[in-house]
Order: sequence, then structure tokens, then C-alpha cells
Amino acid sequence: MNMKHTTNRLALLIGGAALLATGVLRAESPQDENSIGRRLEGLEQASTFVTLLKNTDTSKHLLFSPKSTLTVFVPTNKAFDKLSDERRAALFDPANKHWLERVLAYHAVHGSSIDRYVLSRVGLVKNGVNQNLKVSGATIDDLHIDGIPITEADFTCSNGVVHFIDEVIEPVELDLFESIEQDGRFTVLSKLLKRSGLTKLLQNRHSKYTVFAPTDEAFKALPKGTVETLLAPQNLDLLSDVLRTHIVAETVTVGKIPGEAFPLGTRGSRVVNQYGQELVYRANAGARTIDGVPIASYDHLARNGIFHVIDRPLLPKRDSIRATLEQKGDYTIFLALMEIAGRLDTLDQFNITVTVFAPTDEALRREGFADRLDSLRSVEGGEMLRGILGRHIIDHRRLLLTNAIAFQRFESSLDQRLDIRRDGEERTVQGIPIVETDLIAANGIVHGIDGIIPNDMEAVDSDQNWRSIRRYLLETLTAGSRLYGEGRFEAATDYYEARSFEFQARFGASLESFYGVKAASLLYKNAARNRHYDFANTAWDQRNGFRDVLRGLEKARALLIDEDDPMMTVGRK
Repeated sequence: MNMKHTTNRLALLIGGAALLATGVLRAESPQDENSIGRRLEGLEQASTFVTLLKNTDTSKHLLFSPKSTLTVFVPTNKAFDKLSDERRAALFDPANKHWLERVLAYHAVHGSSIDRYVLSRVGLVKNGVNQNLKVSGATIDDLHIDGIPITEADFTCSNGVVHFIDEVIEPVELDLFESIEQDGRFTVLSKLLKRSGLTKLLQNRHSKYTVFAPTDEAFKALPKGTVETLLAPQNLDLLSDVLRTHIVAETVTVGKIPGEAFPLGTRGSRVVNQYGQELVYRANAGARTIDGVPIASYDHLARNGIFHVIDRPLLPKRDSIRATLEQKGDYTIFLALMEIAGRLDTLDQFNITVTVFAPTDEALRREGFADRLDSLRSVEGGEMLRGILGRHIIDHRRLLLTNAIAFQRFESSLDQRLDIRRDGEERTVQGIPIVETDLIAANGIVHGIDGIIPNDMEAVDSDQNWRSIRRYLLETLTAGSRLYGEGRFEAATDYYEARSFEFQARFGASLESFYGVKAASLLYKNAARNRHYDFANTAWDQRNGFRDVLRGLEKARALLIDEDDPMMTVGRK
């Protein structure tokens, strides 16, 4: 190489380095240049926010880093102008650096880029200090965050998205007990909490809780003297049980949260209170209830959790399954049959846990059992009943069905297979309609059914061959692709989710044991289909999961021989 050219090239490199060092040229990639921090630097309306941002350590790093992903609700200069002089001075005071970090992190969602389309489909987002911000708005163009209008949405950057607001979001500083006490509607609840000693639980800022909070008016609906009885010194244990029935040791919301925990009513969800029992959430035509009690308003934010306002106090379930069915009054024939069969103790014992599918009186009258009670008291009749009733009990399990997933498979106390399906609001067990779900008792759960579970003596594992598994996958991909092609993305996610649960329940074990394909790892996204509320992308991911399972199965076809399956020999010489 020519020495002159080499010297000139070296000079250029050294000169370029000097320019970079003096800041004349910036050695930034397009990702750096278009990060949230850099793009906001060029906007006059965000100059106050940027000035404050540069006074921080963590927030500054995140917003300028192309490696982070953020959604930021940026207060404009107008927003900061609305603050009092004292508040503005506090934000700019170097002594308040830690508080400034908290205020700015309160306006950001970490790990997710949430545009206004997704915002319009959810009720809450979780910010950088692990607290929730409420999302509201009538349309996609009229969105609010914590009650503050979003004036400009979807300012896209290389590491996320910015939405501008003309007010600064005030961080919620009160804990759950302080929020309830200062609300003004919960003086009775506050008094009971203080008497029980549970105030410390709701003031614990290292954990998150949900409280279903009865108002003063709700307590007035109780029989006269109930509150005084709960406050009596000898009833402290009862008071604690009643209050713990209203408290859940996690955040359970009504509003949807992208990328976070499932909201109340999500299929397959389970909410257990501090008393140790399930709480049954139902939503129908806009009306919401918890354990049958109306929820008046929901998703009220506190620093360490959330509370929902309810119209009546909740009560712990202390009765046995037998007592629970006796109180309902629609299961007298079933109880009589259990007594004849010598199995009534199963419903009365508190040291065991069972799920019972109880035929209603109407169903058993239709089957003729009401007229045969006396004749069934013989030894042979009792033996027959034990066989029938055993098909209606699942041992050692509390199975919730109000918000059930699409398909579940269990074994009865007789080891008979029980397939439980959900299609919309309809639920069945072995094809028998389930007409009443989740009657909670101290020793289990009961579901009312409109018939007798049949005695299906099916051939063992008759559907566990390569051909039947492949057929199921092809049917799923064909029907799901049709929905997707029609633009029915949410319907497609629902369909793929339902088929995923059924596929894993029916074929998952055999697929892994015989063919070495782990379906659960490939279809995991189907169970979390609402996490991001972007149904077009979610449905596509779900479709790919089924496709990958099919490819794994067809790859196994070349490695295994199944002489009983014609599909295994197709194309083989």
C-alpha cells in the first residue's frame, strides 16, 4: 500500500477521533439518536421534563438507553406550570433526588411499548414503581391516564412510545388502611380493622393486597347488633375470620393490565382470600359480584394494593357440603341417595376435600329416582348407588368452574374419566349440563348438574395414536386460519386458547411419552392470550405454536414405527 495514502488515512482517523472527543460529531447509532431521551431533547414542550430527567440516575439511563423498552406519559411544560411554586422547587431541589426518581418513574411503564390501541382495551397499566395507573376513555381518541387527558398519543421512539399529558400525575402515597380510613365511607370497617389488629397487614408496604371493602351502608343491612357482636372481646377470632374473608394477599383487579396478572374473571383464574377460601367472581351484562355480593365500584388505588367497594359484607364459609346443599333446597333427592349409599359422611367430613357434581331434584325426578328411594335401600340397591354416585365425586380437589377454561380432564373417585368443557357460558361434565357452579363449602365445592353422569366404559387411550393427534392439529390450524383470514383476531385467540387446553389435556402426556414432543412449552402463549391485548399478534403466535407441534409430530413419524396406524406407513417403502 502507498505510504502517502496510509499516512493520510491515519490522519483522517485521528482527526475524526478528535472531533468525536470534542462532541462536534456524535458517535450514536440510529437507536441511540431516536431513544425517548434523545427525541424529547428536541421538543420544546418537553424541556422541563428533560431537565428534570437529567437530574436523575436510573430514569435518565432508562429513557436514553436503546436496550430498554418503555411507555412514558410525559408531562408537558404546561403541566409543570400548573404546579405550585413549592412543588416545582421541591422537584428541582437536589436534596429530593430520590423523590424525583419516584415521580418520574411513576409516569413510566417498564418493559412494554403500549400504544393507544392497546390502552383503549385495558383498564390499568403498571408503572415503574410497581403501582397501577388507571386508564379510561370513551374512544381511542379520548384516553385518560389517572383521570388526566392524553393530549398527544403514540410518539414513537426506538425504545418505546410516549404519550403527552398536560398535568403531572400525583403519586398515590396512602397505604390501603389509610386510603380506606380517609375515604369517609368505611368508618365501621376501619373500626373493625383496628379492633382486630389487622391494620398492620394493610399498612405493609412490602407486599400487595386487595380488599373488598363494605361501606357503612353495607353494614347497616346486617341484623341489628351484628357489629357490636363482632367487636366483643370474646369474638376476636370470629372478627378476624370475617375480615380475612375480605382480604386477598395479591393485587386482583377488574380492569385488564397488559403484560401483568390476569384480572378477575379470567378463565382458569383462582382468587383465595386470607381466610383460605375461594372468592367467586361473576360478571353478567355489566353487573359484577363477588360471592354473590354486588361490587359497587372497583379498582381504587393505594400504595400497596387496591380495593373494591361492595354492597354487603362477605362471610366465611363454615358449613359442610351437606349443610350447604340442605340450605340450597334443590338437592334433597341427591342427599337421600347419598345417605342410602352410605356416602353421606363424604359430604360432612372436614378432614377431606372433594368436588361434587350434584344432580338437581328436577333431574333426578326426571330419571325416576324420587319414586325408587325405598326400593334402593336393599343391599343391591345401595351397591348400585355407590357406583353411580362415585362418578359424581372428585377426591382431594377443590375445582372452580364459574371462570373455567375451555377443557379439563379429571378422574372421579371411581377412576372414571371426567371431561369438563366450557363453550361460552355453557359448561358440561361428560355431556351433562352444569346448571349451578361453585357452591363453596368448608370441605369442598359443589356444582349442580342437570342429569346423571353416564357410565362410559370407553376403550382406554383409544384416541392416543399418531393419526388422531395429527388430525386434531390440522383441524385446529384450518379453523383458526379461517378466523384469522376473516379478520376475527380476538375470536381466533379464543379458539386457539380453547383448543390448546383440550389438546394438552387429551394428548399432551402421550405426545411427550411416545413421540418426544413437549406441547406445553410450544403452546404456553395460548394460556396467556390476554396478556398484551394485541389479538392479531397473539393469534399469530398461537398458530405458530400449533404449527411447531405438528412439525415435531411429523418429524417423529420418520423415527417411529406404529404398525397399527396406517398413517405411520404412508410413503414408507
